[in-house]
Amino acid sequence: MRITRAERLRGRDEIHRVFEAGFSARRGRVIARFVFAEERPEPLRFGVATSRKISSAVVRNRCKRWMREAVRMNKIECVERLRADRRSADVMFVWIDPAVTAAMNMLADVSHSVCDLLATIAAAPVSHEAPSDRAAQAL
Repeated sequence: MRITRAERLRGRDEIHRVFEAGFSARRGRVIARFVFAEERPEPLRFGVATSRKISSAVVRNRCKRWMREAVRMNKIECVERLRADRRSADVMFVWIDPAVTAAMNMLADVSHSVCDLLATIAAAPVSHEAPSDRAAQAL
């Protein structure tokens, strides 16, 4: 299953909103910043980033590829749960560990972390929705 253009966070404003108004969760080497939004056709949109503390661009890009692949492999359950709850989420995954190794099991470790984070996001309570969403529901 491919990652479509509609599933990616694009633009500085969208990414800035996730970091400013979002919540965070950490598993292993990955932090997920997320914010819930109104229901839309693609319930999960995401982006990936790495810390500048990671030594070289080659290693940073490898980390981002691992995170994108982990999301691609594990997003189905999160998408189904979000659709069932009739809500959507924007998520930024950030690799924060500067000690990156080229171990063969790195993708498995990252995949496990991302899978746990996606489950956490899908199961997050309604209180984690943006204040404007809660105010609109109260009216």
